[in-house]
Amino acid sequence: MDRNFGFKNFGFKNFGLKNFGLGHDAIAQCDRWGAGLLLAIVLFVVTWCGDGGQVALASIHRYPLDNGQSLCRSLQSLRDRSDMGWQLVLFAPVQNDQPPQANFRLRVVGFPTIHIDRSRPLVIAGVAGAIGQISDTFPFGETALNTGEYDVTEVINRVGQWGFLSLLVPTDRNEPSEILLPSFALQEWQAMHDQGC
Repeated sequence: MDRNFGFKNFGFKNFGLKNFGLGHDAIAQCDRWGAGLLLAIVLFVVTWCGDGGQVALASIHRYPLDNGQSLCRSLQSLRDRSDMGWQLVLFAPVQNDQPPQANFRLRVVGFPTIHIDRSRPLVIAGVAGAIGQISDTFPFGETALNTGEYDVTEVINRVGQWGFLSLLVPTDRNEPSEILLPSFALQEWQAMHDQGC
């Protein structure tokens, strides 16, 4: 049995292709095809993700309120660095079909047994470090221990300035839970700010 056919050195040159009657030129051709295929896959993914902002907009919805206003809402389900599940719900009131410009609230919901520590602020961080600290204002804190709510209007008004953001959510554990915000979430929040829902 060919020892080069194992999984330790998984590549065209170490795959035992010479034992199948393929010469050096055929092996080099396989390497070029592999590189071309890899390049095609990368270009497809980059192109598809470039349109991902439009796909992500599907989670922005409008909800009518009793007072004649509407609520514009974006919902993201993400995981923190410890692989715990979170829902981030960004919402703001809208009037006269105009994009919301104020009162952006971020509701952070941890699953399954995460409790928010309301005595500490939510920290929003960028590449250079902390951008801001925001206190919890969730009105039902005693009944929903896994939920926090934060006024993020200042952050949303400038969300297009940052290419990267993370949330450090204060919990009842020793360290805060860090949620990295992917670019599609930031693009969706920017679209909600600029275009409404």
